[in-house]
Amino acid sequence: ILANKHSRLVYGAMYNRGTKGYKFAEKLLAFRKANRTQMEMSWPGIFYVEDVWGDVCKLKLASHLEKYPLPWIKTPFKWRFKIDEKDVGLKEKWQNKSWEDTKNWKPIRVNVPWSNTYECPYKELKKKLKTYDGIGWYTFRVKVPDEMKERKIFLYFGGVDDSCWIYVNGKPAGEHISKNAKDTNTPFEIEITKQIDWTKKYQTVTVRVEDKGGRGGVHKETWLVSKK
Repeated sequence: ILANKHSRLVYGAMYNRGTKGYKFAEKLLAFRKANRTQMEMSWPGIFYVEDVWGDVCKLKLASHLEKYPLPWIKTPFKWRFKIDEKDVGLKEKWQNKSWEDTKNWKPIRVNVPWSNTYECPYKELKKKLKTYDGIGWYTFRVKVPDEMKERKIFLYFGGVDDSCWIYVNGKPAGEHISKNAKDTNTPFEIEITKQIDWTKKYQTVTVRVEDKGGRGGVHKETWLVSKK
């Protein structure tokens, strides 16, 4: 009976997308915690296969975000990016740029470091980022659902190398300062409740990143979440 229920939850988490899939992932995570010693399952092997195939059951995500009630809003796969070799962005107030102002910035992936440029189609930028240590700016837009209005709203960053400063609609929201190598792979949250403009359909998020050595950039997925 337990194995049958487990299989149904696995199928639901794998097959369904968005909030429906996340609900199954939450249930699957709770089920495994409650029954891990009662079921004769090869858990290390199961976890390994699920991890190799890209968190197919969304369990890693569910374990990271379990303290946040649904919905979990995934930010875009690519954010607009601009390199800031001379560190002039703050002086020129890049954090205040509108979405229209950044249309010439280059979209790059934010689930890999900026030095990992194998999919970057921009030859000049690709060449610079391979060995670049310094300042870079990202920006993206996100729609905040109405059901979050009565909650505290956060951006949950999976990892940034090294330090970053976050702005929403041009307003400073917070910072994450890296003090050691471990910090670059540590998830963190930034509350953006006060920076939300509910008169706008989309909120513009701008992230200034400083890399002092190594890979650099936003290198893991970022989620819009909330707390009641």
